[in-house]
Amino acid sequence: MRSIDKINKALQDFFKLEPNDLQPLTEGTNNKVYKVRIGRDNLVVKSYAESINSTERLFKEYNFLLLCQNNNINNVPKIKFIDKNLIIICETYISGTNISSSSYYIEAMIIFISSLNSNIPLYDVNFNATDAIFTSEELFESVKERISKVHSDSSRDIELKELFSEFFKLLAQDEKKNQSIKNFFDKFSRRVISPSDLGPENMLYSDKPFFIDFEYSGLDSNIKMALDLVTRPSINFEKYTNSQIEKLFLEVMGFKIDSIPLSLVQIFKLKWILIEYSSTLRRKKEFSKNDLELRINNYNLAVMEMIKNFT
Repeated sequence: MRSIDKINKALQDFFKLEPNDLQPLTEGTNNKVYKVRIGRDNLVVKSYAESINSTERLFKEYNFLLLCQNNNINNVPKIKFIDKNLIIICETYISGTNISSSSYYIEAMIIFISSLNSNIPLYDVNFNATDAIFTSEELFESVKERISKVHSDSSRDIELKELFSEFFKLLAQDEKKNQSIKNFFDKFSRRVISPSDLGPENMLYSDKPFFIDFEYSGLDSNIKMALDLVTRPSINFEKYTNSQIEKLFLEVMGFKIDSIPLSLVQIFKLKWILIEYSSTLRRKKEFSKNDLELRINNYNLAVMEMIKNFT
């Protein structure tokens, strides 16, 4: 990450004004986010970690927000400037409250996806979403790769990795379930503009829902976009499904929720368990020993439950 002094200098050089009160808002594995006051305006600066994919993430965020700006989608931040050498982006600050999942916000997410694909021409988007999946083969390869990258630093890690592998093998080798996933992709898959990483943690409510954080955005399949919505743990989709959401889902995604094969739901749930588990291990210093054990045990139980239901 860049030092505060370097960020302040970049801001001052661009705005020709002294930045005031640069303060951290959040810190993740991939970036740090700061709030800063310049003149009368509150702004946000996102500073990306120096890694192999940092410039790519920076430009996905920039290009996505630029597409929104050029097509009158106004419930996202506006770009103020970008510095590709420092790998930082400066955006307008959205003063809003964090939200939790509910029917209202799930509807807002689906409507946001609809507005992106109604207003932005598909041919204007020349970059794929991170981990974009357009075929069933790509889905299986993606999950297989995630399992291969699970840490094996302890007996608990090894045990859980074996469970991940066992369930994946059961699914991949079951011809009937495998074929149902392939048939679903063959029948319904189409390219869409995806904000990616769409969940309550990347939404704020002011006078309306606003959406933030687009470093994984781009072209993807409607199936991956939809299944991420249905299976993302923080959304709790099943709890809040109603007739209005089902109607919106069909209009925007192109297929009914109840037409999704159970095996496809299971493999996406496995994908999210892998994402959450890897995130927990990267951030384990944030948890007490007991909390960490509890979280890891929950992942273990979730995969064992899927295996039990599957067989």
